[in-house]
Amino acid sequence: MLFRKEKVDDKALPLEKNSDHDKSITCMALSDDQSLLVSGSDDGTARMYSAKTTSMECLGVFRGHTDYITCIAIFDTHVITGSADCSVRKWDMASCECLDVYQGHASRIFSIICSGNVIVSSSYDKSARAWRFDTSDLDDDEDPCLRTFVGHTKAVLSLAFFHGANSGYDSDEDSPGDFSEKLITGSADGTAKSWFLKSPNCVKTFKGHTGPISSIAVDEEAAILFTASMDKTVRSWDVHLGRCLKVQVLLSGKFVQVFTGCGDKSLRAFDAKSGALRRTYKGHEAGITAMAYVGGFIISGGFDGTLIKWSTADLV
Repeated sequence: MLFRKEKVDDKALPLEKNSDHDKSITCMALSDDQSLLVSGSDDGTARMYSAKTTSMECLGVFRGHTDYITCIAIFDTHVITGSADCSVRKWDMASCECLDVYQGHASRIFSIICSGNVIVSSSYDKSARAWRFDTSDLDDDEDPCLRTFVGHTKAVLSLAFFHGANSGYDSDEDSPGDFSEKLITGSADGTAKSWFLKSPNCVKTFKGHTGPISSIAVDEEAAILFTASMDKTVRSWDVHLGRCLKVQVLLSGKFVQVFTGCGDKSLRAFDAKSGALRRTYKGHEAGITAMAYVGGFIISGGFDGTLIKWSTADLV
């Protein structure tokens, strides 16, 4: 009996594999210039790697959380981490020293964003909090929390800033002036809300989704909010008026490839328009939990605690 050996696609093989973490990888973030990647883990640490070199060299380890890392943000020379220990920490990227610990949430942190002036965190405690980025002028007993945003009835899952001008008001007197910087929150309750960063009051509530809002993005120039939900739709909204502009069920625009990481241990590349499977990447020993795209490469993290770099150069 003859058996034909299965052909292996060399382009689907791992370029680099790293198993520094002791437990599952839960999240990752890229620096703006895509040169650095920071991964978070169930082991309670975050690790920083060189993302553009052939070898994913570990450049530093951030230790201090007492539970698993849930989210990561990178701003300038700082790494900000959120954890299931209900705290947010700010770290110096060069020394890996913890500079600040922000405590006040009553449940695990879900997401973090940073503008340089403030750090905003969201939590399963149904709230979002704004924190001072620079705490150097605070006394030891001063609370670095600037504002707590309360109004959602379930966990706050996603965050975005909106720095648009004061439009949507009948007169300059009605405008909030320097309060124009807004925070947008998306929740498991199916709504998004906008808030002025310097006021705890909700400005608008965006209602229409029938499932949790898992991701949000803002087109600041057009003053449009985009919300993606587990109800399988993406909605666009007028930021100022809170009015739904469009409901989209299908991808459109300039998407070329869609990459997915799954519980079956595989990462897949699909053609965004036709939906055709272009490539299957296999190398993880457990489900994939996080991915980051760096020009020509995909870096994936999984429940097996490994980071794997894959080539996508001939696909995109």
